[in-house]
Amino acid sequence: MIKKIKLELLTSIKSKRLNVFLLFLFSAFIILIFTKLSKEYTNTVTFNIKKINVPQDKVILNDSTHKLAITLKTHGFKWLKYYLGNPTISIDFSKEVYKKQNTFIYTKSVSYLNETKPFKNEVKLLNISPDTLVFKYDTNLVKKVPVALEPIFLLRQVLIL
Repeated sequence: MIKKIKLELLTSIKSKRLNVFLLFLFSAFIILIFTKLSKEYTNTVTFNIKKINVPQDKVILNDSTHKLAITLKTHGFKWLKYYLGNPTISIDFSKEVYKKQNTFIYTKSVSYLNETKPFKNEVKLLNISPDTLVFKYDTNLVKKVPVALEPIFLLRQVLIL
């Protein structure tokens, strides 16, 4: 019984009609994908934040919740890199952020001025949400502590070798 079903499957796969049908089905699917991805779409993508040029004497506190929802308008092929990858946007603390009391503040207006930096000309930036990010920071203290090796420790190391 099983051999008979297996034999019928093999003969149907070898059939030219089935192969031609599968070829046309596959080419129709490829054409469908290309027509869908060639259209222009508007959508919002959540970007993780990569902080660069943070002053060495400062430490950013509680920054795990900072993400930007950015609304973009572009062709479907460009959307693939945002959906397949993990999109990140870099915030340069030396240029795009200003300091106010114990916080660094990043505003949407600075992003619009630097619009072409993270996105190419084919991608149009429509909106950034939230419009302001607040990064709380604290001073990073470095203290040099002298380390003295005890002679007994050194003697033990020599005996082990």
